[in-house]
Amino acid sequence: MTEVPAAGVPILHTMGYLMHNGGHGMVQADWDVFVQFLKMHF
Repeated sequence: MTEVPAAGVPILHTMGYLMHNGGHGMVQADWDVFVQFLKMHF
């Protein structure tokens, strides 16, 4: 991949990346992506 995905579009492989709209810090919607990433590895 050569470009950064749009906000809210995660990259989930051996490492995960997610940028959301709204500045720094976690938001409630981040948890769904974090859990999806964890399920891929555990």
